[in-house]
Parts: sequence; structure tokens; C-alpha cells
Amino acid sequence: MRCVLIVGDGMADLPIERLGYRTPLEAADPAHFHGIASGGVSGLLDPVAPGIAAGSDIAHLTILGQDPAASYTGRGPLEAAGAGIDLRHGELAFRCNLARVDGTGTVIDPRVSISETDGEAVECAIDGMRLRGARGVKLCFWHTGGFKGILILRGVDQSCKSWGQMPRAGAVLCSLSRVEREREAAGVLDEFVRGAKDTLSGLGLKGVDRDGGECRCNAIIPWGGGSAAALKQFSSIFGLRGACVSGTALIKGICRLSGFKVCNVEGATGDLNTDVQAKAEAALRAIGGHDFVLVHVQGADEASHDGNMDGKVSIIKRMNGMVGAIRGGLDGGDSCLMIIADHTTSTECREHTADPVPLSIEAPNLIRDGVDRYSEREAMKGALGRVSGRLVMPIFTELAKGGCLGGGELYQRIVNGETRLIRDPRLRL
Repeated sequence: MRCVLIVGDGMADLPIERLGYRTPLEAADPAHFHGIASGGVSGLLDPVAPGIAAGSDIAHLTILGQDPAASYTGRGPLEAAGAGIDLRHGELAFRCNLARVDGTGTVIDPRVSISETDGEAVECAIDGMRLRGARGVKLCFWHTGGFKGILILRGVDQSCKSWGQMPRAGAVLCSLSRVEREREAAGVLDEFVRGAKDTLSGLGLKGVDRDGGECRCNAIIPWGGGSAAALKQFSSIFGLRGACVSGTALIKGICRLSGFKVCNVEGATGDLNTDVQAKAEAALRAIGGHDFVLVHVQGADEASHDGNMDGKVSIIKRMNGMVGAIRGGLDGGDSCLMIIADHTTSTECREHTADPVPLSIEAPNLIRDGVDRYSEREAMKGALGRVSGRLVMPIFTELAKGGCLGGGELYQRIVNGETRLIRDPRLRL
């Protein structure tokens, strides 16, 4: 049976007073999302585990059957892989944010988007930089769209890694690249950050801030650094040939390293303006030659981090059309659909929270649980109860095979003591 997993990045939220204490999902009222819920079973999902406010990297790794504790080396290598960059021994990759800082080095806006043309100018300028305090170290910078970029350091000892956190407004620029133990990498990053600030200031770049206003872009902040990641092949874990439809380098990187075919979709930007219809068409093409297709839409998370409530409701409504096109293009008797968010992102707090997200699965021959709407509130009533991210694919594949979790093949293996992945959902995990 053909399986399609639709992920709305950061789509789940908390009740918002301006929406009448509804969530953006409830306000958007997406009919095709509700169709998946009413056609099967629902529940609440902790993308990693209860109480963990997961990032998209750890959440997707967990959901796709990887063990982040064994395979995660940092966000940078995953994003680099998504941009088609193969890391070698002795190289470190960092995710970068284009940003605006004041004269004291304090971050005013950690997310300043620039045009593709300006991005090419930044690439040329940064690639020409020389780090005086780090002889033999070479650097390359790629602008991967909007406010995002990737920095590769070559010639730095592989043991020198930076685990810098995502930059936030109010932080001091130099402290973002400080590493207590790895002095060599810290020195290189400090010099890069200061040199990049001078270089970008000289270019006089104008960008767009989180509120949509024009502002200066005068800083590059590297974070999430690490060496090359080695992931298990998705086909060896679940016996499925996978394809990925996403406009986001991080997700494409995770899927590429997991052995998925990564579909390049024109107009898939990873932003609010992403072409969701083109993603639907790409997903339907991909399912013809693959058992499993992951369709990822980033825009809701971007809107949440910007505090853009209207934008989040809008992208969910546009996703509804995408979901409708996918459902309409599949043979209902030979397909299984799941829709989830990879984490909750609070639009009011502008950050990820540890709240669970709604999960719904539509498949033939399921005993429907009576949930007929897809939302955080309604998912509490579903038959799946509350499950952790590592159980998503085992549940999905069991249902896709026409089984049920109360008596199918996977359940029998559990009874026989061969695995402890899941229990009967009637026990309300």
C-alpha cells in the first residue's frame, strides 16, 4: 500500500485570545485535514517524548526511525546535505542566520531575509574572506534562501565542534560563537563573525525583518555546527522506498542521508509563499515509483517564529488545498495518509513548546474512532491515545498493511516479546 505522510512544520499551537481562544488550526478549519481524521483514527503525538520541546531536526529524525542520540552531530551537517554538500573528514558545517546587529554587537533581529541576487553577492564576498588567525583554514558560504545559509570550515580538526544554539534577539554577537572547550573552532568562528560583519556592512545590504519591514542585513551568525552525519537507510529500517517533497534544506538533508529520493520542486521555498500546489503534484508523481512519500511544509513554523498569526492561519488554509489535491489524486483503496505537525510552535511566544501535536491516519478497513476534525483539541479524543515519535512509522506501516493495532502482525510480535515498540492503543499510552 502506498503511504503519504504530510508534515505541517510547527503547525500545532496553543489557544490564542485574538482567535477566541482557538488555535490557528481550529481557526483555519481545514476541511481536507478533517477528512483524514474522519476517515480513520487520531491521537496526540509527542514528536520525541513528553516534556521535550523538540526542534525539527530531532523530531524528524525520531519520526523517521533514526536514533538521534547515536546519529545526530549537529544541525549544520543536515542542512548542508540538503543543499547537496557532501562533508569530508576534517570539515565542519554550520547553519547560519543572516541578521541585524547594532554597534555593540547586540542582535536586533536574528532573521533578516535577503534576495537571491543579494545572496549571491554575500557568497562571493564571504568566500573571499581570509582568516588571519587561522592559517590553513578555508571557508565556504552558501545562501540557501531568505535568512538562511550554510558555512563550511575546512582544515579545522574534526574534534573541534561548535554546538551553538539558535540565535535570539538581545544576545551579544561574539558570545554566540564562543565555545568553552574547543578553543580552535571558537577562535575561527569569532574571527569569522567579526569579519562577516565588516564585509556585510560594506555591501550595504537591505533585507526584510520578521515583521515584513525593510532593514539592514549586517551579520552572519553560525550555529548548530558539527561533522558529517551517518544515518541508517530508511529502506533497511522499514522496507519502504521513500521520496521527499520539501523546500527546506534541513528536511531534504535528513531524507537524502536516509536514502530517500529528494524531489526538487520549483516554487517550493520553505516560506509562506511556497507553492503548495506544486508540492501536491510532485507528491503524486513520486508515489508512482515509491512506497512512502514525505510531504513537508515549513511556512506555519516561519509564521509562528515571526508572531504572524494571520500568516499561520493563511498557510494552513493553503495547505488544505494541497491535502485535498493529494487525497483526490490517490486511489483511496490502495493508499494510506497521515497528517501531523513535527512540534508545537507558539505564535504568541514565538518559540517551540513541549505540547503534543495532533496525529490522524486515514486508511482503508480501519475501524474509525469517531473523531471528525483535525485539531489539537479533538485529537485528545482519538483511539490512538498519546504516542511518542518513535512509534509513528511502526503504527503507520502496520495500518498501511491493512492490519489493526489490536490484532495485526506488529501486535503479535509485541505479544511474543520480540519488540517493545508499542502497546495496544486502547491502553491509552
